[in-house]
Formats: sequence, C-alpha cells, structure tokens
Amino acid sequence: MELKSLKWKFAAFSTVCLLVYSNLQANTPVPAPPSIAAKSYVLMEVSTGDVIVEFNAHQRLAPASLTKIMTSYAVAAELESGRIGWADQVSVSIKAWKAIGSRMFIREGTFVPVVDLMRGVVVVSGNDASIALAEHVSGTEEAFADYMNEHAKLIGMENSNFKNSTGLDEKDHYSTAYDHALLTKSLIENYPTVYDVYSELEFTYGEISQPNRNTLLKRDPAVDGVKTGYTDDAGFNLVASAERDGLRLISVVLGTESARVRASESLKLLNYGFRNFTRHIAVEEGKKLDSAKVLFGMKDTVETAASETYNLLLVRGQEDELSVVPQLDDPLEAPITNGQEIGLLHVVVSGEIKKSIPLLATESIEEVGFFERIWQSLKLTFE
Repeated sequence: MELKSLKWKFAAFSTVCLLVYSNLQANTPVPAPPSIAAKSYVLMEVSTGDVIVEFNAHQRLAPASLTKIMTSYAVAAELESGRIGWADQVSVSIKAWKAIGSRMFIREGTFVPVVDLMRGVVVVSGNDASIALAEHVSGTEEAFADYMNEHAKLIGMENSNFKNSTGLDEKDHYSTAYDHALLTKSLIENYPTVYDVYSELEFTYGEISQPNRNTLLKRDPAVDGVKTGYTDDAGFNLVASAERDGLRLISVVLGTESARVRASESLKLLNYGFRNFTRHIAVEEGKKLDSAKVLFGMKDTVETAASETYNLLLVRGQEDELSVVPQLDDPLEAPITNGQEIGLLHVVVSGEIKKSIPLLATESIEEVGFFERIWQSLKLTFE
C-alpha cells in the first residue's frame, strides 16, 4: 500500500494531534489464534522480532536436538571468522564415534570434512557429528558448551543454558520457545549460508542415506527449516521457519506428544500468521520525502529523508490505519547542513505511535545576507 502524501507545514505537529488524527481510523481486530497442543510455543516475525502468538514462551524446558541449532550457530561463527574452514578435516574421537541416539555413522580415527559434519548435525541430527565439531572448535565438548552459552548471551537468550552439543537430557541443560525463536532469527540473519543447509531433504554419508527429520519441508514449499528434537524429558519439539510474499515467520513448539502433532501444530501457527498478518515497510532510509519549508535560506525549502528503514507487522487490513506524520523543528531556519536532523517522523498505527525516526536534511542550505533576512522577517510579520 502506498501512503497518501501529506503536505508538510512549517508548524510542528503535536503528539495530541497525531493521536486524534489516527483515532479517526477504525481499529482492525486481531483474529483469535488457534489452540496449540504443546507445553510451550511462540510465533515470531523475523524482520521486526515481533511475537504474534505465545504461550509459556519463557518456560525453561529440555530442548532435545533443538540444541543443535546453537551447535550449528557456534560453528557458523567460527566459519565466518575464518578460524575454521568448510574443507577442514576433523579427526573423529572415540567419544564422537560412541555417541548414542541419532548418528551420521562416522568412525573413530577417520577424518571428516566440516561441511559433511555440518550436514550430519543439521540434516540428520547426528549426535556423533555434533560432538566431533564441538571437539574440533573447542577441544572438548564441555568447553564448546561454554562457547555456546557465550553466544546465547550475545543473542539475548536469557533463559537458556547448554551443557552439551547434542541435546541429550542433562541436568541444567534447558532453553525456551522464545529463546529458540531468537536464536533462529539470528541464524537466518547472520549466517544464511549455514541456514541454507536446513532446507536439504536428505544427506548421504558413506553408503547411508538419511532423510531430514523435519517433515514440513515436504508438506509446505514455503518451509525451509529448521530442526526437530525428541527425548523422554523433552517430548517432541520443532522449530520451523517459512517465507511467503516477503513475510518470514518462525514457529517453535515444545513438548508435544508425537512427531505428527509437532508438525501439525507448527503448521497451525505458521498458517495463522501468514493468513492474518503482513509486513509493511513504513519508512525507507534515504528515500526522499516531501520538502520542508525553510526560513532565511538561499532556498525556501529543503529536501528530506528518514534516517533509517522501519518495518512493522500489521494485521491484514490495518494498512489504512497507518500514517507517517512529520514533526519539524520550529522554527526551521538556515543555515542547514546535509545530514542535519530537522525533526521527527512519527509512524502511527491505530492511534499509537509505533516509532519516531529522526528526519534528516539531504542537502545544505546557506543563510541569506543581513538585508535579505530583515526583508523576509518583515514579510513574515504581515503574513
């Protein structure tokens, strides 16, 4: 939707005026979310980080193999820094070889490239691959768990603590639905090459081919990740992400009763989000807006632009309740320099100011001479 152009005036708008203007619009009701059969869940929009639906989102629970999202994230950080490479040959230890649970079936004493181990972690949820990568990065799995926790703090995962790289049940190994949404958002935004691995449907190592355990990859073409998990303590978990028409969502369901239920409940959340919400670019950084009136300048107007891009999540149909209203410095006088802040842009939805963004001049305006200034002052007096 294109916003209707607003005529910019010299006088500053007040917050009261902004709210009166926006309250003339009809508020679009938010549709009721679906009922979800899980201990905890969350639905998040990626570009804004807005939570659309949540239940017990900050409850600490056993994450099971969702842990491997953080394992891949920490390895991705090492790859990005250049401290390790995709082609590095990793020595397989006895501990990695003897790992219980899901495996990619690496053998002790062999060397496996990082790229294969990453697929072993992401696609087939290999505990052996997770331990091998942990030892390659940090020397021991215990030290790697400390490294995982360092990343968790940087991301803002306030209710997570990792004790291993696999997700096998262990005391004080926990996370939350919200924290895993934050982690997945950070993975998508910061390490897209690693995130691409999550969409692979199968992985073959040696003569053994295994399918991706995320069955949503085949059920919905919009889904391109992320990870399943199961242990006796955790139940059946799933983090899923999908993109439709420029809107990307992350769903997290924890503690469902079966693999079938975790998939169906995830689809409920994703479909609810796509059906009822849309992402809107309210303001674009650097895009020229209407000119603003200037006093005592060699030009009587100055071109303007917002200082940043601002995306927001809207209920479908709520676009008509969105307005972008300038509030200019009063008075706005020359001289003005390119890049100078000359006011604010208020992004208003349904009577609420969602964001106030600095408004910048995109050109310099020199001040007129002494006599011209007196003349303009006299004209203003009689207007």
